[in-house]
Amino acid sequence: MNVFIADSNVIIREGLKSIISMVSGVEFVGETESSGELLAMLVNKTPDILFINYASSLILESDVELIMNTMPSIKVIGITERPDRVSVQKYIKNNIDGHLLYSCDTAEIHDCMKFVYRGERFFCGKVLEVMNLDNRKTFNCQGVRLSKRELEVIEFVAKGLSNKEIAEEMFLSVHTILTHRKNLMNKLGLRNTAGLVVYAVQNGIHNALDFSVN
Repeated sequence: MNVFIADSNVIIREGLKSIISMVSGVEFVGETESSGELLAMLVNKTPDILFINYASSLILESDVELIMNTMPSIKVIGITERPDRVSVQKYIKNNIDGHLLYSCDTAEIHDCMKFVYRGERFFCGKVLEVMNLDNRKTFNCQGVRLSKRELEVIEFVAKGLSNKEIAEEMFLSVHTILTHRKNLMNKLGLRNTAGLVVYAVQNGIHNALDFSVN
């Protein structure tokens, strides 16, 4: 697994390199403080995972979106200090694979790398708290993993399919679909199916999926 880091904060870059070096089979292949040279470096280094602080003053939003839309083989993990809901929603719609905070611990960063590399999505709980409309639900900083199957269930729910129809589409039992829905609502802090649909639509999840289910 090859990893590249794009962040204008040298302390963050050095910290991530130190954390990445703890994982067996992971190689750090490059870094940059700005997006000016980022595109060319990614083509040359061909990393599996890109850590990027899209909120950095030296990282252009247009370049981040270009990378995510034209280099789908690269798994993109956003890592910021304080995420805002508009930015998080925007990058989810552009297929960001994971989202962490500077405050996340080593284990959470390692988990995020592992799961996004496998094609799943992984979010710090505090990021999901920013995305959630129900202010009564609070999250800790523990990572929340959304599997390929769970993401596909969200897509079908947002399209209005019944449990039976989703089961037929996914070649699973109705009971399994109900379990997926229950797990999703627990993970995302939602109380009912309507909340799951609203969540999927508002955060662009149902429009951002292109997964094959194993």
